[in-house]
Amino acid sequence: MSRIEQLRRIVDERQHNTVDGSQVDLFTASAIVACYDAGSDKTKQIIETAPLPKVAELSLRFVR
Repeated sequence: MSRIEQLRRIVDERQHNTVDGSQVDLFTASAIVACYDAGSDKTKQIIETAPLPKVAELSLRFVR
């Protein structure tokens, strides 16, 4: 299962879970998925490959 699929599952189930060894809560997963959906192909590639803590930090900045 890909990273974005795991994040979408967290949002759908309204739970927290571990993704790539990091605990991710509903709010963070929702922010990352929103950035992924609104982003360009380059942004999507970065979200899929960059370290998850950095992706979460940047996504939360853009969503707020």
